[in-house]
Amino acid sequence: MIQLREVENRGRISYILDDSQQEIGYLTFTIAPDQIAIAEHTVVDPSYQGLGFAGDLATAFFSYCIELGLRVRPICPYIVTYLKRHPELQDMVVQ
Repeated sequence: MIQLREVENRGRISYILDDSQQEIGYLTFTIAPDQIAIAEHTVVDPSYQGLGFAGDLATAFFSYCIELGLRVRPICPYIVTYLKRHPELQDMVVQ
C-alpha cells in the first residue's frame, strides 16, 4: 500500500511505501519570505514512473499552497507542465 506523507517542515512532499518505508518519489519546495512557494524538483523512482505519482505529488503541493494561501513560482519543469494542464491554478502563479 502506498501512502502520501507530507514532510512540511522541510519543504518536501514524499510518497512512502507503507511496508518498507521506501520513498518512491518527492517534490521539493521552499517558502520565500513573501509567502511564495518555489517549486524546485519533482522526482519519482524510475520503477514507479507512469503511474500518476508525479501528478499526485503536484496535486498535494497545490492543495498545501491553497490551504496556506501561498502563491507559486514554478521552477520545476514538471510543475510548469502540470500548470499547462490545470489552467484553473494559473491565478496562483507568480514569476
